[in-house]
Amino acid sequence: WSQSEIMVVRRSDAVESWMFAEHVRRRMRRQGADHAVSVGVSSGDLDEIGSLLLDAEHASCLAASRGGNGTCTDRMVMVERLADEIEFLIGGDPEHRRSVFLSHAWSELGPGQRHYVDGHCRQVSGASYDLAQSIGLDADDIEVARLAGLFHDIGKSVVPESLLSHEGRLTSGEREIVRHMHEESVRLAGLLGVCPAACRVIAELGEDAPTTRIARLVRIADAICAMTSPRTPARIKAMHDAISTLEGDVRFDAGIVEHVRQRRAA
Repeated sequence: WSQSEIMVVRRSDAVESWMFAEHVRRRMRRQGADHAVSVGVSSGDLDEIGSLLLDAEHASCLAASRGGNGTCTDRMVMVERLADEIEFLIGGDPEHRRSVFLSHAWSELGPGQRHYVDGHCRQVSGASYDLAQSIGLDADDIEVARLAGLFHDIGKSVVPESLLSHEGRLTSGEREIVRHMHEESVRLAGLLGVCPAACRVIAELGEDAPTTRIARLVRIADAICAMTSPRTPARIKAMHDAISTLEGDVRFDAGIVEHVRQRRAA
């Protein structure tokens, strides 16, 4: 194939477009293992084909700038540009930059995206802080846990709203998109001034088995907040039920879960 290819296809939504783009990228990669394949995706009305093609080109350039062999969307371009501008123009601590980022991006976010990047992140941050204090971490590690919780889901600003609102089990392709969110969270957190230690914790949250105690702690705080304060009220669990769900699950640190249970019973 040539250096650049354009494909216009009809897809029902952003999730399907993203999965199709990944399928094409992987197939092209298999056919030419010596070449990096970067794919840019944009979605919209064909009446604005010129703008769509330009957005797709920018997304492809973003994928290439990240090392190639990846897929980026027009939403990723928009979000990263905003974070870049804030990093360049605005001083202050990461929380101030986060507030500016959310205020500028808010009108472009759907209800699910707003829930995760704002309210849920604030809940996880507070829960991580309290849990880190209660198990006796030092002041620096407590702050790392708090910041990691505050920024851990900011990458969901690029996950399609239809996927965040999805009920039921996800397909393998949909799960891959959600897993990609952790990379976006790390990237955006770094651009907004979050310290490297907290960024590493956020990255660990995307792994099957986080190795550091702080990451395991934040994962538990995240899971408890997701169950006790979900986006869908009908799915709310009581705290004791949430703790019972975590007990015996190998993805969660048994010692920290037991600490939460004992603290709850005290």
